[in-house]
Amino acid sequence: MLTGAGGTSTSFQNAIETYTTTLSYSNAAFIVASNCAQVTLLSGVDAAWRFESVLMQETTQFTYGTITNLYGSVGTSSTYANLVPLFLLGVAGGQNHWYESAPDPPVLNTGSTYNIAAQLCAQSGGNLGNGSSTYLTAGALYFELRGSKVVH
Repeated sequence: MLTGAGGTSTSFQNAIETYTTTLSYSNAAFIVASNCAQVTLLSGVDAAWRFESVLMQETTQFTYGTITNLYGSVGTSSTYANLVPLFLLGVAGGQNHWYESAPDPPVLNTGSTYNIAAQLCAQSGGNLGNGSSTYLTAGALYFELRGSKVVH
């Protein structure tokens, strides 16, 4: 316990954990006849989780037929762009095309959990798929979520 001019503070431990995953253009979620689709990356994340960083990297360039612009984002499953804002995909550069942020954690009640999801959206030009197949023809994203659970 530390004491200072502002009062007493409690120290706590937090070990950094890293979760990684990849998401391919061929994911079943992208056959949806809609301009947006969501894929859960992590489920049941404890409310005490604090982010160090969230990385979204386009490791294989996305290509698509009738879609004008394709965007990706990462967020909680109710607010899809609160961790990584909408980020243009399909840009040449492969591994050099990425977005990293150090977001604030969602504000939740103690003991609550939430899911972290990726969202892909077509800005214009139609849907991601037709209900039975996707209009995406190539592409992959790599995600790295780093943080820790606050332990008092």
